[in-house]
Amino acid sequence: MDRPAWGRIRPVAYQVERAQDGEIQILQLRGSVDALSASDLDKTLQAALAAAESRIVVDLSSVDFVSSAGFGSLLAAGRTSRRTGAKMIVCGVHGSAEEAIKVLGIAEFFTMAPDRASALALLR
Repeated sequence: MDRPAWGRIRPVAYQVERAQDGEIQILQLRGSVDALSASDLDKTLQAALAAAESRIVVDLSSVDFVSSAGFGSLLAAGRTSRRTGAKMIVCGVHGSAEEAIKVLGIAEFFTMAPDRASALALLR
């Protein structure tokens, strides 16, 4: 990561890359999911879940930080998927995001997989 002159680590800008694997939507998140980007993530997830018979992989393997607002977006998407019958798998969680999910006890609100291949296998 880049370091500004005052010595703090500058987070990588948030990005979403969309891909398809057959009928499965893949959302590869990159950078930091913070209070500024969480509303975009929420809109992206809700739009993906709105598709009929949605099957979605949310890949966090390239995410370096998730704020409470970012976790809120994931939780809201998890609730929507349960309510609508859509299938959403969160994969690639690591580092501080993985630790936060354990501490907050929110893993039960969405299905998790260690990596994208495992997530895709669960949705096939």
